[in-house]
Amino acid sequence: MAIKHNEKTKRWEVRVYYKDVYGKRKQKHKVFKKQADAVKWQSEFLL
Repeated sequence: MAIKHNEKTKRWEVRVYYKDVYGKRKQKHKVFKKQADAVKWQSEFLL
């Protein structure tokens, strides 16, 4: 799980890895304008 700031686009990127119901590793990627929104989304996704 990583939250990184992209200097080029001035946005926050979140990458979360998880396993689906079949046991395959999946990745979810989302971009936000504010760091607080990125942290909130990541914590809610992991629940």
